[in-house]
Amino acid sequence: MRKSKRWRIIPICLLWCIALLAFCEAQPENLFQYTIHEDGVHIQGYLGKDSDLIIPDTIQNYPVVAIDDAAFYACNLTSVILPDSVRYIGHSAFAENPLHTITLPAQLNFIGEGAFAYTHLTHFSLPETVTFLGAGAFYYCHELTSVQIPALPSLPNRCFFECLSLVDVSLGEGVLSIGDECFYGCFELEKISLPNSIREIGHQAFSGCNSLHTVILSKGLERIGDTCFWHCPSLKSIYIPPDVIVDDNWDKYMFDFHNNELILLIENNASVEEFAKSHNIQYILLANEY
Repeated sequence: MRKSKRWRIIPICLLWCIALLAFCEAQPENLFQYTIHEDGVHIQGYLGKDSDLIIPDTIQNYPVVAIDDAAFYACNLTSVILPDSVRYIGHSAFAENPLHTITLPAQLNFIGEGAFAYTHLTHFSLPETVTFLGAGAFYYCHELTSVQIPALPSLPNRCFFECLSLVDVSLGEGVLSIGDECFYGCFELEKISLPNSIREIGHQAFSGCNSLHTVILSKGLERIGDTCFWHCPSLKSIYIPPDVIVDDNWDKYMFDFHNNELILLIENNASVEEFAKSHNIQYILLANEY
């Protein structure tokens, strides 16, 4: 009888030891390089090999609050889930990964330059809490098809540079400016309507958008950067609002002068009308608001 009890106890102890060993190997501290600051844990590197990654919300009982610069650069990640405690994603933090999906925290504030450059993301929705988006954040994301940007103060330079598959762009009211080369080379982008809050569009912002055929500029727009719509051979119509200023940036390279089908829809703007006449661009004067 005693012998039977002993043999029952040994397997139970053995299973407990195996489970405890597995638990220790799975501890986040063993997978991440990090530093502990007053505000919490800043992750600086990844030592694991899993391509599908769930980042813990705490390490050593401290909240994970930041992903530092290049922390997961070229780590062969395909999916990432970030905890709600993260507020900061550094420069190139997830760049050069075959990353298809990422779940962002609801209270995220900062996304650094090139944070998701050269990844395989297909869709991206920016949390409304984000107040800073770095230049080239989605640089060369060739598989990105749709983006949703809330009331971010500005879209930075080269934000979606050569996102070749991008077709759906949703910009919220409150976006004030679009940076230089922001949508440069987005070959599949066919149309875009800008919110009325936008005041400025940068140099070559939509240059090289081969499929772009319809553009509705914002009512409050004042400045358009040079060669903004250069090499847009499919562009058929573009609405120009009343407050747009024709300055030294406006020359024959503002639009693709090889495009004979382009029509400017001009609302109460004599300077744009004069520009169209002097460059032999077709135009229609709008009697009422567009």
